[in-house]
Parts: sequence; structure tokens; C-alpha cells
Amino acid sequence: TSIVGVVLDLLRTAELPVNVTILRAFRIFRLFRILRLIQRAKKILILLETLLYSVPALINILLFLFLLFFMFAILGVNIFGQVKRGEYLNRHANFEKFATALLALFRVSTGENWNGIMHDLMISEPECDKTVGNCGVPYSPLYFILFILFGSFIMFNLFVAVLLDNFATTIAIERSKLKMKDMMRFVDTWADFDPDALQYIPTHSLPRLLKQLGPPLGITENYGRRELLGVTAKYNIPEHG
Repeated sequence: TSIVGVVLDLLRTAELPVNVTILRAFRIFRLFRILRLIQRAKKILILLETLLYSVPALINILLFLFLLFFMFAILGVNIFGQVKRGEYLNRHANFEKFATALLALFRVSTGENWNGIMHDLMISEPECDKTVGNCGVPYSPLYFILFILFGSFIMFNLFVAVLLDNFATTIAIERSKLKMKDMMRFVDTWADFDPDALQYIPTHSLPRLLKQLGPPLGITENYGRRELLGVTAKYNIPEHG
């Protein structure tokens, strides 16, 4: 019995206006204890680091994907907005409004009955009335094939390519003495010395940069001036005071 369980039992015996048994639902958070195992599993940590470092690139891909959905939704509303509803082209999936067009395209991107929607958008007389203007268009397969090609296959492969590339980079860094956190610390420290992003700093600032970085990219704090000059000499950088 945990301390929390004892406290809950005491509160339940007391006369309170709140049903304390509801608080027992918070015991589900014990499942998060399994996250402690991740710290011991090095390969899982590498996967999590890969996801973390892939976030900026994945956000760019998501923005491009939203732009693709936006363009095809507008195109679909203008081409199929007046088509008569059918078995698959219903109130949940149609191109009558921009919002429902986005939902329909999301459904198509998952592969759920997209061919049924495509066939419903190809209806012709006598199933529709041309005078009313609710007939379909014969080139709707071209619309759906292009969307699936760009929206599903290419974008999905871009996601996988970004993850695989970052995973290979993370593995290479883990096998070397230089870790990803060291590289991130270098980026942050360099930004302090180069706030205008000029990509260079004065040579007299290099010793302070190396001290602030620390090993393995920099040096320890107990380095004297003679040791600092020796380090800068290895990089063939003249020291100007």
C-alpha cells in the first residue's frame, strides 16, 4: 500500500462533499514510471533524440503538406462543388465547402474509399441533370491521382527520409566522442559571441569561447595563458592580445 493510497482511504472515511474515489483515477499516472527504463535503453534514447532533432524539418514538411491540401481543396471546391451527392460523396465527404473539402482530402490521403468518392464525382446523365449543373467531371481521376501521388507517397517518403537521415547522423555522433549535446552547446555559445550571425568572431575572443565551451570542443577553466596560446596555435589562428 502506498502513502497516497493510505491518504485516500482516510479521506474516504471522512465526510467530505467530494467523492474521493475519483482521485484514485490518478493512479494511472504510475504508468509513467516505465519512462525510467528509457534512460537505461540507449537505443530508445537514440530514437527519441532523432525525433527531437527532426522536429524543425518535419514542421517544414507539415507546412508544405498543408499548403498542398489548401491548393487541392480550393481546386476541388471550384471543380466538384456542385456535383450531386452519391453513396460515398455524402455529407461527411464532399467538396461543397472548403472545410469539408479539407476533411475529404484528409480521408483520401488515408486511402479510405477514395476510389468511391472519385467515381461519385464522375456521374453523368441520367444520374444527374446537366441543366442544374450537378453532374460530375470525367477527369476527376487525374485530380485524385495527382493528390495521392504528391500528398501521400512523396510526402510520406519525405518524412521517412528526414527521419532516416537524422537517425544516421545521430548514430554517427553517438559512436564518436562528440555528442549531439556538445554540438548544441557550441551553437548556443557561438551565438553569445556572434549575436549578429556574422559567422566570425575576433581572435582575442577565442580563448574565452574555448573556456566557455569546455571539453571536448573547448578547454577547462584551469588553463593558463601559455596553454591558451598553445591551443590557438594548433588552429593556426594568430593571437592579437
